Amino acid sequence: MEQATVGKRLRKEKEENNLYVTYTEDTVFEVVYFNRSLQDVSSREDADKSSIKKQTVVYVFGSSEDEKNWTADKVIIQKWD
Repeated sequence: MEQATVGKRLRKEKEENNLYVTYTEDTVFEVVYFNRSLQDVSSREDADKSSIKKQTVVYVFGSSEDEKNWTADKVIIQKWD
C-alpha cells in the first residue's frame, strides 16, 4: 500500500485541509478526457498512479476511515480535450 496527500484546493494548503489517500495494488486508475465544447466525455484510457501530477483533478472512489483518510478502489483523472 502507498499513501498520498491530496490537497482539497489549488491554493497553498494548510495541513488541516489535506486528505490522505491510500492506493492498494487493486486500485484502478483511469484518465477520462472531457470535450469542452460538448461538455461530455470524449474518451477514456487506463492509467496508473504516475499519471497524477501536482494540481491534477482527481475523483477518488473507495472507503474512508474518517473524513481525512481514504482507501481508493478507483481513481479517475480528469483531463480536457
